[in-house]
Amino acid sequence: MKKEIAYIAIEIENTTLTRCMDLKDGKQSHTLQLTTMVDNQRRALVTIFLCEGSTKQLLKQFDLTHLRPKPAGPPRFFLTCLYDGNSLLTIRLKVDGKEYAAERVDLSRFIRRKRPMLLLIPVFLLLAAAAVLLIPRTCTSRKNTDRTVTASVSAEESRHSEESSPAATGKMTQEASETIETQQSPAKPSPQASSPPPTSPPQEQPQEQRKIAEQEPTAPVTASAFRSVEKRAVIYFHPNDSELTAEAQTQLRVFGRQLREWNSIDAVSIEGHCALLGTEKGRIELSRERAENSAAFLETIGIPAQGVSLQWFAGERPATRDPDKQELNRRVEISAKGKEERQ
Repeated sequence: MKKEIAYIAIEIENTTLTRCMDLKDGKQSHTLQLTTMVDNQRRALVTIFLCEGSTKQLLKQFDLTHLRPKPAGPPRFFLTCLYDGNSLLTIRLKVDGKEYAAERVDLSRFIRRKRPMLLLIPVFLLLAAAAVLLIPRTCTSRKNTDRTVTASVSAEESRHSEESSPAATGKMTQEASETIETQQSPAKPSPQASSPPPTSPPQEQPQEQRKIAEQEPTAPVTASAFRSVEKRAVIYFHPNDSELTAEAQTQLRVFGRQLREWNSIDAVSIEGHCALLGTEKGRIELSRERAENSAAFLETIGIPAQGVSLQWFAGERPATRDPDKQELNRRVEISAKGKEERQ
């Protein structure tokens, strides 16, 4: 039966499903160029699926809004998929030459890898070889056992034949009479048997050893010495500005000091956001710069860049839609997970 290969497919506006990249062994990468379907299209829906046979599973969906009016035909969207050959898929989307989003998807919960039956063949061969080697040894052992039993039976028969001879009978009669005479004669008392052997008094355990044995406590058994912890922080920016304010720097220093007190930092997620449309320019780039500046500052205070993931959403995920409270949308949200010792 031919094995079906899983692959990544792209769907535009819920119409045609385009095959982008096969998930074969080893690293794979592919870039797909997409365009709008009609002239002056202002919105596009890009959906990424994982397909395997007749099964189609949703991985990611990008809702591209407020596109610049342009004629249909020329490539406008560049979707790049990078597969590490194991279970991690990185998706990068550029719109009109500018990076729009970068996402990482763990495919291990979508793909069930099947182990080929060929891996069991060497095990069967080893078992067969072991059986072939054990059979001759078993036969040899049985032959030796039969020879030993035969020799024992022959020795027993010869002993019986000797005992039944007249000379052996006379010898046995003489030994029996000597035994009767020995039993009838009184036994002489032994001088050593008259007095019982001295018994030593039982040795008492030293008092110090008994106290040490009584005082030794039993060490308690604990399930785990560490517990999982999580912390979050939100910092805010001035309009059309990606530089950290003095207040934001103070918040990050406190946040970083708390993380360094943990026994381990497992993951740090940084998300950049902007105000709604019409209040800030270049919202995608601005949200990206805010996230990158926050990550760079954390690295300067001792939080390693390894394990830090960056995302930026422009104004797609506002904290509020109230036009008088847009300062709450000019933000960076930071969440960290790690482990610390149980108290």
